[in-house]
Amino acid sequence: MSIFSKVKPIEVNDRNPHEHDALDREKDCLFLVDLIEKSDTPFTLAVDAKWGNGKTIFIKMLQAHLKEKGFRCIFFNAWECDFYSEPLAPLIAEISMQVPSESSAGKTLKEKGLKIAKYIKEVAPSIHISAAVLIEIINIASGNTKLEDLDSIRDYENYRDTLKDFKKSIEEFSSESQNGKPLVVLIDDLDRCRPDFAINTLERVKHIFDVPSLFFVVSVNKKEFSNVVKSFYGCEDGERYLEKFFDLVFHLRNEKNLVELSLGKIELNHFAENIKSSTFNHVPFREDDYRKWFAGYLEFLSKTFQFPLRVQEKLVSMLNIALKMIDYRHVLYQPNFDTLLHQPPTHWQVAFRYPLICYFLALRIANPDLFHKSVESQNKQSFPWKEHMSFYFHKLGIEEHRIFVNRSSLDMSSLKEIEPEENKLIVLSLIAIKSLLNQAEHFTMVNRDQEIEEKLRIIKKLSGIKNYAPFYKLLIAIDFAGRLYEPENEHQFS
Repeated sequence: MSIFSKVKPIEVNDRNPHEHDALDREKDCLFLVDLIEKSDTPFTLAVDAKWGNGKTIFIKMLQAHLKEKGFRCIFFNAWECDFYSEPLAPLIAEISMQVPSESSAGKTLKEKGLKIAKYIKEVAPSIHISAAVLIEIINIASGNTKLEDLDSIRDYENYRDTLKDFKKSIEEFSSESQNGKPLVVLIDDLDRCRPDFAINTLERVKHIFDVPSLFFVVSVNKKEFSNVVKSFYGCEDGERYLEKFFDLVFHLRNEKNLVELSLGKIELNHFAENIKSSTFNHVPFREDDYRKWFAGYLEFLSKTFQFPLRVQEKLVSMLNIALKMIDYRHVLYQPNFDTLLHQPPTHWQVAFRYPLICYFLALRIANPDLFHKSVESQNKQSFPWKEHMSFYFHKLGIEEHRIFVNRSSLDMSSLKEIEPEENKLIVLSLIAIKSLLNQAEHFTMVNRDQEIEEKLRIIKKLSGIKNYAPFYKLLIAIDFAGRLYEPENEHQFS
């Protein structure tokens, strides 16, 4: 993968929808298909997940399974249509365009749908059922309405009758063309739309499409969308308001991550060769070794900082950029080659600072304020070491006092309990930074452990922060990589 390469969107194949499903979501899809198939009443289902967690891919896989079961599906990308003032027109147009016209019922549905979509676009804005229209209806009943005042009422009646015919056509289509199976409309990217368009879309779905043979599946970030509702209507409980739109909410979980998959698309051979040449070919590791080690750290950090899938892809892209920008002369630990010939070092002893690189890459996204404070310090005296430890331990759910008995005492038995190994090495790397930044403060080891002490000794040696300049240049390279993949403000994780 070149320095500018993007992670390609996942393609969903109707014949094999889970061919590239790295998140193992087949069980979820089959469960929802079974639910729709066995339901004898229509419902509106929300597929809920945070931003960047693969909702679009999921409902496309769900669509493929539904088609396989004989359901006719309509896919409506709401975000592509939110320049319309009235969402009903593009929604009905999509239904009409995507239904097949082989049968008479399908042909009728298509014709009536396109007719009402055009009608809504041209006329409906002027016949919105407002107070003025209601007054006209009252005036008709009292005999006070003049003939020229009847246009808006006639428009409304035509609109009502045309919509009624369209809904009837949906029922006939499902009965004749789908053996009674309901039509399923999947609405995507609703939470990316203008607030008024998004809310009006749900209003139309709930109040107009009350058709026995029509199901809706809506992908949405329910928490964020409830905030939109709160700001739009001024109500205090946006989630409570949304309950009237969704009959069921399916919460999409991520039990896997995309770090390893994304790393598989990055070319690390150049990086491996640079390490070899810088150590006169004495470091024996290959491209796949580095990929495995980076995956271990980045996967753990993604889990710790609760990065959604899209951010995990950004994290790997940042690593790709940073590894091409970092000057190896400043970050390479020169090993003892005589020792290497007899006993190759473990990955965390090799040349490069994996735990620190991965930690600061993840921190650049998870807590940019703390990262920038670290960069702006520019010297080891002002480096915010304590804030790093407090933030990381908080994210890990570890009580800081269990590790640090007091300002300069480390509890080695507590450090030994930290799992997995990647986490332990990140914590030890942060501790090593402290002892190297301020040589005046040496930690007293409480409940000493030979294995932990040896790892800490080696990490101090390979970190090489006695000279602050190389460490500072490492932070600068990571900062530039992060500036190319700046996450949106509303998706910070601190």
